[in-house]
Amino acid sequence: MADPNSALGSVEVNKFTLQYSCFPNVFALGNCINVLASKTGATIRTQAHVVVANLLSVVEGKKKSDRKI
Repeated sequence: MADPNSALGSVEVNKFTLQYSCFPNVFALGNCINVLASKTGATIRTQAHVVVANLLSVVEGKKKSDRKI
């Protein structure tokens, strides 16, 4: 799951939807992702809303939400 371009081994996700690039039903957030964002609780709270909306869309078989970070 690690981004091969990341020296830190971060998880490679779409920077808008936080969806893992190889598996459409996998999402990641927080300190482990390859998105340039601050590593704070406030950032993760914002990311959580995006992940929940997009994950529910995938589970329900709908198009991904337009929610983005």
